[in-house]
Amino acid sequence: MQASPAPGGRWRVWVAGLRGELREWTFEAVDGAPEDAAVLHLRRLPLGPHDPGVELWLDPARGYWPVRLRQGDPETRGFEISLSDVNS
Repeated sequence: MQASPAPGGRWRVWVAGLRGELREWTFEAVDGAPEDAAVLHLRRLPLGPHDPGVELWLDPARGYWPVRLRQGDPETRGFEISLSDVNS
């Protein structure tokens, strides 16, 4: 993964579903907010009309470890998790 991908750059990854089926997910680099300048913000392109969406923030300084993940809308039926400490 390049260090500073341009917004709109895309990556494809294969993901195993709950029943073992493989699906191709396409992530697109997002031009993030100023507070996200040090991380790579990716958004998965929708899989269908009812897809809740996935956003992922990766930290290049930590070897592209995920530091934040959001699926759907946390205010309704989604969730969001974030890395607070790697030494715990």
